[in-house]
Amino acid sequence: MTAENAYQKVLDVLPEKVLVNVVDSLASGEYFRSEIECLVKLSVLAKEKTFTFSDKQLDKQSKVLATSIDELNEFLDKHYKPLGGGGNAFQLYPEHKHKTEIKTSDRRSVSWEELRDEGLELGRKVRSGYEKLVDLYQRKSSAGTNSLLFPHKIPAGTRWADFIFILNSNETITVKVKQFEETLTFAEIGLADGRTGNPTIQWGLLKLFAKNVGEIPATSPDSRSNYKKQKQLLSEKLQTYFSIDFDPFEPYEGAYKTKFTIFVKEER
Repeated sequence: MTAENAYQKVLDVLPEKVLVNVVDSLASGEYFRSEIECLVKLSVLAKEKTFTFSDKQLDKQSKVLATSIDELNEFLDKHYKPLGGGGNAFQLYPEHKHKTEIKTSDRRSVSWEELRDEGLELGRKVRSGYEKLVDLYQRKSSAGTNSLLFPHKIPAGTRWADFIFILNSNETITVKVKQFEETLTFAEIGLADGRTGNPTIQWGLLKLFAKNVGEIPATSPDSRSNYKKQKQLLSEKLQTYFSIDFDPFEPYEGAYKTKFTIFVKEER
């Protein structure tokens, strides 16, 4: 199945209004059969691998969504029961709503309000996963489906100065921007050689910027004659990956300098 068909399958099974209704109804303790069936159907499709994305980022996010749905379904199975009715009027109600203290399966004692809030958080997680998948697909479609992109849509007006890059000891880099935080491999950020899978020279340069806290003077022993070209290639990669149309580096004035904050994580 193509990525486009897989995406449409998700939209057909789980329209946004279902997610809005499910999250809102968690507060009142009512669920309509049609909404629950949509969630269950998508979860089953994911388990059976009936739909997959050829794009790795999209497929990864679809699996995250399916896992969130499973967690919500498990919660509903444990704490909600069906009452009479038929068709779409069939409803699920809290099983223990009138009890002052509820014993959960992991032997905790909680109030109904606490239990409801757990369900609300699970519902929001499903909705957030869905919205993230929709946004990622739409951005990839406009950039070319196989383009590597930052998993989150960065708000308009975001500047490179808003970014923090933290190089970790395991060849990953943690990116913080606005309310988002992601730990990424060099391959996920688009800095792997397509033939060998090894890190590119641009990844090495990004690590060097981290080592030098964002600035490499021309007099530095780390400076190389070919860094001008590699810096340009790295700039293009970062602009594409984060969907920002301006240079992440300051104009050259005796040093290569990043507009974003970057450093190596201190080991304790």
